[in-house]
Amino acid sequence: MILTVNVSNSQILLGGYQDGARVFCASLHTDPSATADEYAVRMRSVLGLYEVDPRQLAGAILSCVVPSLLQPVRKALGLLYPGRLYVVGPGLKTGLQIRMDDPGQLGGELVCAAVAAKEQYPLPCVVVSLDTATTLLALDEDGVLRGGALVAGVRTGVDALCARAAQLPQVDLAVPACGVLGSGSVTCVQAGAVFGTAS
Repeated sequence: MILTVNVSNSQILLGGYQDGARVFCASLHTDPSATADEYAVRMRSVLGLYEVDPRQLAGAILSCVVPSLLQPVRKALGLLYPGRLYVVGPGLKTGLQIRMDDPGQLGGELVCAAVAAKEQYPLPCVVVSLDTATTLLALDEDGVLRGGALVAGVRTGVDALCARAAQLPQVDLAVPACGVLGSGSVTCVQAGAVFGTAS
């Protein structure tokens, strides 16, 4: 099994792949103050939930857009998996041509998404990533990444809205039972966030 780890500003996703098929996907809350040992314990627990023995891993790859967490998470993975850990970033050959001013600034998770899109979908295409930020990347007819656009993500937008509007409470991101038209503050925000983002 190959272990994939994606560290974003909001969460850490762990995925296990066997023979090209996803076996599991799990998430941990990103905690900038957690140590490598704490991350190792959390990751080992997640692997245990899915009955994965870290000693049986055939490989591991890490993508991280939080610079201060790269080393702690890398060390945590080293405690679990003694083999070579690949890190998505400058120097890792992905087969993706990036025509941007500074390709090294492109987040590793976006590189992975673009590589997957290039392999699985007709070109040209647009890759959309919904996370702390909403990112759109354009791949041309040859699969070359030409550029993109970046806006606040849905959770970031809802948090900012609730912080700036005194009467709005914090809202869970969920599809409101009422549908597109909310009938109260919470469902109105949920409808706008969920259906607005989807549209």
